[in-house]
Amino acid sequence: MKPRHLLTYLLCAALIFALFGCSKEKALEESPKKPAVQWDVPMNDDGDPDTPVFDMEEDGCHITGAVLMKDGVITALTEKEFLQTVTGETEKEQTGEFEGGDFVPMGLTEQFAKDYAGRITALFERAALIGISDSMDFTRRLTAHGGLSKKEFDQADVDAAVEQAYGLEKKGMSYTSAEGYEGLAPSEDYKYGAILFIPKVAVVTGEYKGETLTYHYPCVNDAGFLDGIYLMVQSDEVEAIPD
Repeated sequence: MKPRHLLTYLLCAALIFALFGCSKEKALEESPKKPAVQWDVPMNDDGDPDTPVFDMEEDGCHITGAVLMKDGVITALTEKEFLQTVTGETEKEQTGEFEGGDFVPMGLTEQFAKDYAGRITALFERAALIGISDSMDFTRRLTAHGGLSKKEFDQADVDAAVEQAYGLEKKGMSYTSAEGYEGLAPSEDYKYGAILFIPKVAVVTGEYKGETLTYHYPCVNDAGFLDGIYLMVQSDEVEAIPD
């Protein structure tokens, strides 16, 4: 290669590298860093979570403890607080400007969806502590569509309208802890135990070409995880622990 051509090549390569580097740095600067999940559960002298112990029998197994993930903060629940929380509903106002489209959002109510509850850990026998070691994925679900078939409406149009009006994402994942102490301590009264997760969902209703559609969207907090309740479920029978 002639020296003149080599110099031209090197200058072009340097320019491309500089432009790419600036773009990469700008992208990193513009991407806001998500806050870390805060574990705000009291700890005992042994360094284990000191959560209130209770015993509620439900569907053949026993709920013996619970913690709540809300807005990126995990706190312990008493039995009374658990019952109040899991049955509560909250109406939310529209948070953004809706620019129009075939789907018109009409309302949103947040609630905990026990129908979507699922086990997020293995089944343990006589464990001292069960950590939040796995996660649940949740994607928005259509629960009612009036007289329309699913082929008669544009799902992307619905998702865009819901994001504009309420700032909701269509997919979410529950928190998985990398810390050994973040979990629930099983009661010694029962042989087997596992952790279940109940996701919090946003029930969104809206009108699409004269028909009412209803969706369940995940409630994803600023830390990037699903809000929800983690339950310690126990039994002396393996079959009684939900999958």
